[in-house]
Amino acid sequence: MNRQIKFSAALTVAFLIFAGCSASTGQIVDPNSYKGQKRCTKLSKDLIKVDQYIEMVDNTDAFHLEEAAEAIQNPDISTSTNKKQMLKDANALRANLDNEYKKLGCK
Repeated sequence: MNRQIKFSAALTVAFLIFAGCSASTGQIVDPNSYKGQKRCTKLSKDLIKVDQYIEMVDNTDAFHLEEAAEAIQNPDISTSTNKKQMLKDANALRANLDNEYKKLGCK
């Protein structure tokens, strides 16, 4: 009796495995889709960071901007303490990120 229960259990497990494997959705998963999603997420975060930087620079008067620039220390956006140059650098970076975002087809 014990042998029959084990055999039935093994047969049931095997049936469930094969039944699950045969149910195909017909969709092919792109192996690079996860990498693409990660890149899109990183680009989104970078765009938000640049937008916040532009807003901060735009809303800070030139007199206090040097102090703010030293406090933030964001050399990947701009190393300048001149308001016009900071905005120019940030907008150029934003345009590059936006182009890359569109090129990858991010949503």
